[in-house]
Amino acid sequence: MSTGEEALELFEREDYTCDLLVSNVVLPGMNGRELYERLETKRPGLPALFVSGYSHDVLATTGLPSGAQFLMKPFRTGDITAKIREVLGDRESATPRPLEQRHPHTVRIAQP
Repeated sequence: MSTGEEALELFEREDYTCDLLVSNVVLPGMNGRELYERLETKRPGLPALFVSGYSHDVLATTGLPSGAQFLMKPFRTGDITAKIREVLGDRESATPRPLEQRHPHTVRIAQP
């Protein structure tokens, strides 16, 4: 997905579940905070991890929702993996099924 609107459309599908929102802070159309606020009305308490390569000045004007986690770009695969585990409380590691079975809309990141 490349826009907040696409994420909202996916979130509206009955067969879609979301355990964690991972979003850029700056998006075309709506920003990551606006996306989160709209999703959170449908799923209160939705955990969120925001990523960005923009400077802290740009991020300060956009702002992050209270309690949201942040990871600065560029990051390594291990960095985002650790941050996701931190945000989710490592609850995913208890599930032995492959990631694609738990989250069919997952996009795998290739490791170098």
